[in-house]
Amino acid sequence: MSRSVPEREHREFIGITESLTKTLEEGDLGDRVFAEHMLRVLGAVSQILTQHPVDDMGRCVACRRHGNALFRRHRAPCVVHDAFRLYIKGRSRLRT
Repeated sequence: MSRSVPEREHREFIGITESLTKTLEEGDLGDRVFAEHMLRVLGAVSQILTQHPVDDMGRCVACRRHGNALFRRHRAPCVVHDAFRLYIKGRSRLRT
């Protein structure tokens, strides 16, 4: 089944966090204290991404749950997914 761009990016972001976690767990960075802190950060990021899976329009259930019903449809794309996209890929889907 073909996935949309937001869905593929979501899977890519999860893959990035998993890859970084594996690198840190294997001790490839040398500094143990830094690695332990990064593992905690990556664990938090992974948990947040898991709670914000996106549909083909880049929206997630978690973001649509909050706020007034009149304004929910304006919550696309998911702000969590979009922030991750901005910091990883250097671009955002949100209009400014």
